[in-house]
Amino acid sequence: MNDKKYNDILSTRGCFDIASDEYTKLDMPKKVELLKELINQENFTTAELSIKMMDTYNKEFNKEIRPIDLVLGLSSLVDYLLKEDNICK
Repeated sequence: MNDKKYNDILSTRGCFDIASDEYTKLDMPKKVELLKELINQENFTTAELSIKMMDTYNKEFNKEIRPIDLVLGLSSLVDYLLKEDNICK
C-alpha cells in the first residue's frame, strides 16, 4: 500500500472510532466530507476503510479499537445522514 493510502486509512479514525480523541475533534459534516473524498478519490468503500483502519491501529500501533466502538461510530454516521436527508424526521 502506498503512503497516501496508508495515511488516508489512518485519518479515518476520527470518523469511526468513538473512543478516540480524533473522533471528538471532527464534527459530523467533516466526517462525511472526509469519507466522501476518500471514497471518490481512492475508490475505497466505507467497510474497507473502517476495517483497514481498525486492523492498522490494532496491529501496527498496538491500540485496540474495539469492534463495538466501530459499530457505534458507523451507526452515528448513518443516523446523521438519514436525518440530514429527512429520511427519519
